[in-house]
Amino acid sequence: MKNNRKTLSALVLVLIVTQSVAADNRTAFFVGQIESLNIPQRILIAKGATSSMTFTVAADAKIFGPDKKELKLTDLKVGQEVTVDYDLINGLAVAHTITLKEPVRPPLPGDKPVPL
Repeated sequence: MKNNRKTLSALVLVLIVTQSVAADNRTAFFVGQIESLNIPQRILIAKGATSSMTFTVAADAKIFGPDKKELKLTDLKVGQEVTVDYDLINGLAVAHTITLKEPVRPPLPGDKPVPL
């Protein structure tokens, strides 16, 4: 009977620890404009429509251009529009995929408006 209680207690402890870790580790994405980029420290700050986020770029992160070609962290520039896929790990946003959006060019004189 004592062994069953110890086993049950250990199982409950494992479930509690697993749930607390799982609650903090989640995957999400963020869309915004690169506001700051620190390449040696692998830190990217992006500003979205309503908030900014700071990301640590994982060493194995994939970075893609609008043409789907793979890029390097050094190819990114402040002001570019990006979508960042990240995991929240122990309160830290770790970027695993960064995708550049196609730059929007301003309309030229003589361009016809695109119907909605």
